[in-house]
Amino acid sequence: MQLQWSVCLLLSLVVGIQCYSTGAPASACSDIYPVGHLGTSQDLSTNPFQLSLSDFDQTYGGEIYYVPGQDYTLTLSGSGGEQFRGFLVQARAVADGFPVGTFIDGGDDQTLSSCDPPESAVTHTNSSLKTYLTLNWTAPLQGAGGINFL
Repeated sequence: MQLQWSVCLLLSLVVGIQCYSTGAPASACSDIYPVGHLGTSQDLSTNPFQLSLSDFDQTYGGEIYYVPGQDYTLTLSGSGGEQFRGFLVQARAVADGFPVGTFIDGGDDQTLSSCDPPESAVTHTNSSLKTYLTLNWTAPLQGAGGINFL
């Protein structure tokens, strides 16, 4: 009986770990919090990952400003060679927290998520280890003020 219980527990853990290996679920879109990782939040002072922004006009007080309709490149990477498996990135207006802009499907390791509005977020397509990824984002045609990437 002990062995059966152990095997059952092990199988349930394996299933739970692999549930989102092909991308973040739509339920993660509301707060961009990794589903299935409750109680394991990252200490921001030791966060080994960064999202680098290229070609953005300016940042002010942590907010990012852009040219409406322009394409931008973002790089998601680990410092010191840290690797990651999954991600979910979305741009949101500082004023109201609403998703802004669209992502462009950029390759084998990423896909547009099922967040609303469509194409407003990008997520992983597999659980392979990644050192960095290049993401392509198009700013909204109408200015939305400052934005943050989550």
